[in-house]
Amino acid sequence: MTPDFGLNVTVQKDRLMVQATGQNSFPVFPETKVRFFYKVVDAEITFVPNQGGRVNKLILHQDGRDLEALRKN
Repeated sequence: MTPDFGLNVTVQKDRLMVQATGQNSFPVFPETKVRFFYKVVDAEITFVPNQGGRVNKLILHQDGRDLEALRKN
């Protein structure tokens, strides 16, 4: 997203968790196969798969902005 801010996405106990730089990790909940929402903040995440079906980026939707982040690995 920026050199100082990113999102770390993990699976913990069958739950998708997202941790922003310098913040706690929070669960996100499915709205569709690729769109998830937070319950702790008014924000959503869309996971964008490539043609092979692997997610290579996400879009954070928050405060009227759409911020893209590329997958590192």
